Amino acid sequence: MRADLVLVAGNPTANITDTRDIIGVWKRGVPLERLKAAADVPAAAATTTGLVSNFESAEVRADFGRGWGISTDARIGGTSSATMTIIKGGANGTGSALELAGTIGTGAPTLWAGALFFPGTTPMGPVNLSNFTELVFWARGDDRAEHQVLVFAARLGLMPATRPFAVGPEWKEYVMPLSSFSGIDGSDLRGVLFPAGPKPGAFRFTIDEVRFR
Repeated sequence: MRADLVLVAGNPTANITDTRDIIGVWKRGVPLERLKAAADVPAAAATTTGLVSNFESAEVRADFGRGWGISTDARIGGTSSATMTIIKGGANGTGSALELAGTIGTGAPTLWAGALFFPGTTPMGPVNLSNFTELVFWARGDDRAEHQVLVFAARLGLMPATRPFAVGPEWKEYVMPLSSFSGIDGSDLRGVLFPAGPKPGAFRFTIDEVRFR
């Protein structure tokens, strides 16, 4: 029929972010070709191994991208704080790991504090990591403490996709398919955030061997 139509992958009545995963557009019954300018197509991330960080140096470094930074709810009026420190004793007997510590405070509609990895050369600049299908990392911390992984992608706009993980006193490997983050495929990844909470109070946990696989 001669109608306007937008076809998306998913069910917007259940998840409004599915409106961003557009498969096709028809105007008065005629299919339209949706083109991207070359500058808008994310470049391939500067990695062949997928390793982000094994934290074996004295400073917090990443094998590609802009690297790590602290991210908190202070930017929206919150009082949460965080630090990141290289400490001795990593996963699988390695020499060191990254400890995240701080306090989840109050004062913001969304509370968070943690470490944010930028895979591109600019903060939140999208890159193509579609050669990889999983985010893998090791973590440990206070017994039964629950934290989150937030993944930012251009197609998700300003809202990240979130998955929880619970840590205990022993090292544990976590394997999270990229598709489990609102169906993304890694082709426009903007950042990966490891925040505590959102339960208010002090926190301390450690991550190691962060990679895409």
